[in-house]
Amino acid sequence: MDICSVLTFRESWPVSRSLESDDLYKELRRVDLFDQILCQYYSRLKEGWGIWGGHFRDSTTYRPLFLSVEAEDDAVYDYLLQALQRYTRTDEEDPEADWNKFAKDFAAEVTKVGAFRHPVDYRPIERLLMGRCLAVRGWCSRHEELLRRREKQLQRGKIRALHILDLPTVILEYMFDNFQQQPISGAVDWEQEQHKARDRKFRLETIRSARLVCRAFNKLASPLLCPILHLRIDQQSIDRVQNIVGNPLISAGVRGVRLALSYCPSEIAMDESRFLEIVQREVEDLFSHCCHLFVIDADPWMATHDDHRMVAARNGFETIKEAMAMYREPAWKSALRIGLRFRSVSRYVEALRRGFKGYRDLHDEQARLLRHGVFTSTLASLLASLQRPIALNLFFDDPEGLHYADASGIQGAPETKRTPTVFLNPDSLADWIRKAHSRHFDEDMEFESAKFICELPIALQKEGVLINRFSLNDMTHVRSLAPLDPRMYRPIFGPQTDWTNLFSFGENLKSFELLSLGASSLTDVGEGDIHIVESYLRAMLSNSSLVDVDITLAFLRSYPHRDLYQIRSTIFTSPWPRIRRVCIESFALSEAGLRRFCQNLGDEIGHFFMGNVKITDGDWGDILDILRGKLAARVQLKKCTVRIPSLYGGGTEGYVTSQELGGIAERYVTGEIKGSSWKSIGGGFIFD
Repeated sequence: MDICSVLTFRESWPVSRSLESDDLYKELRRVDLFDQILCQYYSRLKEGWGIWGGHFRDSTTYRPLFLSVEAEDDAVYDYLLQALQRYTRTDEEDPEADWNKFAKDFAAEVTKVGAFRHPVDYRPIERLLMGRCLAVRGWCSRHEELLRRREKQLQRGKIRALHILDLPTVILEYMFDNFQQQPISGAVDWEQEQHKARDRKFRLETIRSARLVCRAFNKLASPLLCPILHLRIDQQSIDRVQNIVGNPLISAGVRGVRLALSYCPSEIAMDESRFLEIVQREVEDLFSHCCHLFVIDADPWMATHDDHRMVAARNGFETIKEAMAMYREPAWKSALRIGLRFRSVSRYVEALRRGFKGYRDLHDEQARLLRHGVFTSTLASLLASLQRPIALNLFFDDPEGLHYADASGIQGAPETKRTPTVFLNPDSLADWIRKAHSRHFDEDMEFESAKFICELPIALQKEGVLINRFSLNDMTHVRSLAPLDPRMYRPIFGPQTDWTNLFSFGENLKSFELLSLGASSLTDVGEGDIHIVESYLRAMLSNSSLVDVDITLAFLRSYPHRDLYQIRSTIFTSPWPRIRRVCIESFALSEAGLRRFCQNLGDEIGHFFMGNVKITDGDWGDILDILRGKLAARVQLKKCTVRIPSLYGGGTEGYVTSQELGGIAERYVTGEIKGSSWKSIGGGFIFD
């Protein structure tokens, strides 16, 4: 298409309703070029480099589309000279066009008195040409509007209603992300996984239904089906992992593994009477929980306004108590044959029998999997096929607590509270008591599965599995610290197994959490265990790319005084320039160790917590000054939060309490208390 075929006159412009698709788009292309040519010519006229611009017009910023500036200006000029004479008739598509009136108006403008007094300022010929450009472009715009209307008429028969599958894949992914329990981006929230089981169930059903809609939905929803692998120490968990990693669509969404270390000890699995005592204690605790939630009167047995949930819970509890008494009676089988009055009780007796058998079978299965590292080696080899970093969470409590959740309901929705199913259905009781619970343990029992704290990281490191977040929850059940020594597992992984394996495991960590919820049971750390504990911590904290550190050593006590555990060696060896969140709690450390810890912190901290920490020598002055220098400015900009609830040591005994010292330190570190140093604000009186 050349300039001559573009700059055509009105007589040759087709009527829009006579055009079909190919001719229509060709005409739209010509109209677009036509408008661009006139627009550029108009801009050159306005700029002052028009037909009388001389040799300077080649320097214009409004370049021509087809020819040189001079040639294209001449072509457009010739076109506009003829435009008004040709555009005189009224067309059916533009009945309001009146080019004669437009020409008369412009003639009057350029011929009125004073029009040529200042030719440099007024440029009447250029103004006339600019007016003609605007007039022709105005009709061109009207012509294009009619062409677009014709285009819609032609496409109306081909256009279908939009479908959800017409949306871009990115938008569909964001839509499906709202129906899973964990967002695609960001770290895994283990607490959300633990405390929102019912909500997770509803979301899971939505994802399952979406996978059945069509192939596209199946491809998008499958990775959201199982972002977190919830596992126990049993063969069923191994089989489930094997099925998931064997499905590329589902395994593509796996981002974390949550392993319950609940274990069935032989002391309970082989002692039926002890097992029944634990079951009775568990049922009584659950009933007390229901009394607290459902009963209006203070005495659950004297309440007269109980709702149906409490009545059902009381009846079920009484039936279970009778079943336990009958189960312990040697002649209970003959009693069952006497009559039908024992039918409801006998069902619970049978549930107790099945529950104990299931518990003993689970113990045998766990003992087989724990022997020679079968479970950890198999799990590590399966996770290696994911070929991407994942998060790992090891914990000792039951992951669901569904029966307590039934009674408690959903927070903020009292109508969701209901009677636990163990008081309504014997099968539910049997399923509950056959599972391993950490609450079953007494202080004299050894937690065999606690060795996974060290054995599993070594197995993962051997298989090349990258862990970017490692969380250890509720360490109060660790009775012995010997399983933290990697050399203990040389019979499984070979004679070369040592601390270097754990250091290699820690090289990829971005987050490390070591928690001890409640600290109801304490582990004494003797002289022989100090090296094991601190070497383990040093390995987990060795990566300089850590962004999240949360360490609570409340479960450890220094032997024999059972005081806060004192860290003897330097475990904070690496600087953390990228650290964003720091929480340290419940241990003692020297001034040099704490100073090095504070100096290793980066300048991008978003949250800092230090509580129940004791300094064993020196004072807090230098440490708090370092923290103030790193955190005060960020706190003022609202980019960081600081909490220091309690501090010990440093010569403060007898002057202030630990809470008072922590409060003063927090106000100083955040910049609320002004001063150049800790001692300059009066902190020095504590140490003098």
